[in-house]
Amino acid sequence: MKKYNFLFFGFIIFLMIILAFAIKDTFSPYYSQVKLYEEKINKCQKYYDGKLDRYEKKCINDSSGTLKCIEIDLAEYCKNIEQEEMPQILDAFNATVYTLNGTIFSQFSFFLPLLIICFSVIELYRDLKSGFFRNKILIIGYKNYICKIIRKVWRFALILPVLAIVTFIICSIISENFDYQQTLLLGQNYIESSLYENFPLFCFTYIFVFFLHSLFWINLGIICTKKNRNYASGVLCAFLLYIGYCIISEIFGVYILPEFLGIKGYGTYTYMGIIWSYENVTCFGMLIYGFVLAAISTIIVYIKYHKQEDVVIANEV
Repeated sequence: MKKYNFLFFGFIIFLMIILAFAIKDTFSPYYSQVKLYEEKINKCQKYYDGKLDRYEKKCINDSSGTLKCIEIDLAEYCKNIEQEEMPQILDAFNATVYTLNGTIFSQFSFFLPLLIICFSVIELYRDLKSGFFRNKILIIGYKNYICKIIRKVWRFALILPVLAIVTFIICSIISENFDYQQTLLLGQNYIESSLYENFPLFCFTYIFVFFLHSLFWINLGIICTKKNRNYASGVLCAFLLYIGYCIISEIFGVYILPEFLGIKGYGTYTYMGIIWSYENVTCFGMLIYGFVLAAISTIIVYIKYHKQEDVVIANEV
């Protein structure tokens, strides 16, 4: 158990390191723009103070490698600079979405289902395959035991919602800007404009759908743990089930439903990265789809585990 706790702690540390680099990628362009803007302002200040001549010669290499020089009229240049506005930092909401979907974190997010399955089912696997669950059944009864252990496994579904909240808190501290409407007006938004119509609903959906999809992934892990005697093969089985489901449902939603039944838009919800990006979807659609995945997988878990004798036979040492 100590080894497991150490690995899980290491996973959280690794996750936070990736998140730190992702947040740096999110805000680096803003600070680069501010630095450039300040350099322009300082140059004009020197010109107004008489420290620079009106005309400045600037030489650059063109695409062919030839050195070309141009003369810049600082009076005209500074007049244009005066009309420029200070770069605006991204608001905390759009910064959170961009951090999780548009940075290095998005490359890592593909493996998050695998890692969540991996850590969530390890205690269930240890109990079932060691035969230790038989002793617990004698003490508290099978129903109480299985409900208790599955609730413990389900706690790992909180990892992504907590991660999203932590990301938002850090982005809020850095940004200190919550004016998402201004971000939309400037065209710098990473959240689709249609989702701004009911923004509180979007914020709730964004967090809660992480929980629902995590519950779905974990349920796949629970299902595969029952009969797999090898921990790694059980985890891999669950992850491959998830990948297989995504491929089949996307083919079904993108090609079969629109072609034969005229139902369009379902395929968008089956895209693996949709819980991060929210492109061409609605909040209600995301909630309904997440509820369906979590509910159906939970029903299958119940079917697989509600009979004590089946679980005992499947896990005979």
